[in-house]
Amino acid sequence: MVALGGVGLANVLRSDPGRTPQAITDVSLPPWSTAASEAPALPSTSPTATLAPVAPAPTTQNQTPAKTKASSAPATATAPPTTTVSAAPSTSTAPAEKIKPTSTLSQAPSAARTGLITGGSGLCLDLNGGVAVDTNHIQVFDCNGTSAQVWTLETDGTLRVSGKCARAGQDTAVQIITCGGQADAQWRAGQSRTLVNVATNECLTDPSGGRQIGSGVRTQQCTGARDQRWRLP
Repeated sequence: MVALGGVGLANVLRSDPGRTPQAITDVSLPPWSTAASEAPALPSTSPTATLAPVAPAPTTQNQTPAKTKASSAPATATAPPTTTVSAAPSTSTAPAEKIKPTSTLSQAPSAARTGLITGGSGLCLDLNGGVAVDTNHIQVFDCNGTSAQVWTLETDGTLRVSGKCARAGQDTAVQIITCGGQADAQWRAGQSRTLVNVATNECLTDPSGGRQIGSGVRTQQCTGARDQRWRLP
């Protein structure tokens, strides 16, 4: 390197003899030689700096397909549950309405209650002919205070007259029978002054509506009408 510098200096002196040696000494070769020696070192650092940011690029491309798969799957999974849940409540309402009438009935009296049972039309509940034999029917009649119209609401839930129990027959006609714990001989006071047979869940009814003396009483669906209202003792 020193030999080349000497030759270069000699060439400068030959081309321009008017230059002074001092001007030549100002242009020193060592800085240029060191700059030339350091120049190759710069390319080695620049490639490493540019390669580092390239690594995150592949990660962004892999995330996009994952989102498209995840978004399509839940769309089909959420649709079926909404159809099955909506059908359930419609079936649960029917049984609830059948339970309501029995839940409104009063309990059997804690002490026996005896007296007349008067209908909404003013006629009294009466044992036909006052004859206390099984299957004799019960009717409405003018109130007269005879033994055929003296009724007892017993603590066991029975409705008695002349030692017999009133029961709801299969043809809805109300008759008397020898008391023996029969389910259809159980009676409870209901809403609107009704008298409900526990076995049939129907109300004691005067079908004539008080217009016919001697009309046999029956059990019918409870409506709360005047022909089903009774004043109990």
